[in-house]
Amino acid sequence: MKLRQLTAFLFLFGCAPCDSTGEVEPVEPSSAGAVLSLLPAENAPAASEVERGRALITRYECNRCHQIANVEPPPLERNCMGCHRAAIDGEPIEFAEFGIEIENASEAGARIDHLLATPNLVQMAPRFRFEWLRDFLAEPADLRPHLSASMPRLGLTESDAAAIASALLFDSVQGDRGDRFELRRDAAGIASGEALFEQYRCGRCHAFAEPASEPENRLARLAPDLRWTRERYRHGTLIRWIQRPESIVPNTQMPNHGLTEEQSRQLAQYILFAELSPPVAAEPPPLLELLERPVSYSEVSEAVFSDTCRHCHSDPAFAFGEGGPGNTGGFGFEPRRLDLSSYEGVQSGLLIDGRRASAFRDVDGMPLLIRALRARQLEEAGQFDPNVRGMPLGHPAVNAERLQLVRTWVAQGRPRE
Repeated sequence: MKLRQLTAFLFLFGCAPCDSTGEVEPVEPSSAGAVLSLLPAENAPAASEVERGRALITRYECNRCHQIANVEPPPLERNCMGCHRAAIDGEPIEFAEFGIEIENASEAGARIDHLLATPNLVQMAPRFRFEWLRDFLAEPADLRPHLSASMPRLGLTESDAAAIASALLFDSVQGDRGDRFELRRDAAGIASGEALFEQYRCGRCHAFAEPASEPENRLARLAPDLRWTRERYRHGTLIRWIQRPESIVPNTQMPNHGLTEEQSRQLAQYILFAELSPPVAAEPPPLLELLERPVSYSEVSEAVFSDTCRHCHSDPAFAFGEGGPGNTGGFGFEPRRLDLSSYEGVQSGLLIDGRRASAFRDVDGMPLLIRALRARQLEEAGQFDPNVRGMPLGHPAVNAERLQLVRTWVAQGRPRE
């Protein structure tokens, strides 16, 4: 997998120090040896490209999970994170239009606590490298080891990904005012930075050379693996972020440890230049032998369809009137009309090229539904099938035993009882 893909949205950086109006103040290079220049406004994309990116953000419903500058949140029935947060807070959730009310929302909240946190994209510009963001949107992969969900693989072309990146990075500024402040590798600085990393226990939230410990709170789950900082961030903004994170994102959870500018440079040296061993490739779970005992639809539904699939592939009456993106469409996908909330729905199949087809049709020697579940297992191990989108989309794969259960049921002829 390309290293540039292994990243995701999170604690975002600006450029040189700014005042309360957000205007950039010049910063002189220090003895660390750096060059500072500001990108000219002509490097900003054309207004038409930004406008196209805004339209694509709407089409792909990015605001269902993220807060985005100049984009209103969707109604609650399509607001994934808003609904999750209401459930976590134990608030009764009403969908009056559909005659639905969830009274015991706190019980629902306990089940989706791990699906609550997503990065806020309001304060992005001019912090990310455009090239990274474009490539990540086109081919996303997981960066946050503490989050069970990850950015889903949407149907974006590289051109569409570039337009969305343009809108996210340039929508709120006149051109890209990001810096080109480049640190030079310094062995003494790296050693001092490593000591600071240990002293301030950065590994409590962040993975880097070693896996991170379990986060102390819900929001700490957003902390990224710092291994990929080298491709995501400009050096000057990294230094500023370490020293004064609240000057970039006022409500950030990133603590200000009171580091001096020199200490911040040393810590940045360690993050940017420390020698790291290659990431260990994950192994996908094995395909277990089929069970010898009978397996019924009710057992498969309880273990997999109702637990993992039904929220996105459902009858509209269950999914607050819309049936989920896997049924009635969403996140830029056309309606597939795949309903996994009942035996009849599972058997009725889905739309492929506008025609009804079985969800169990053979795809390279494996039933389509099985292959989609297997593809998600492979995606989590860094193996991507260009012809099949892994399911559940962006969420944890079913484990080996649950996939074994579904495979056995299908092999036995998909019995109802």
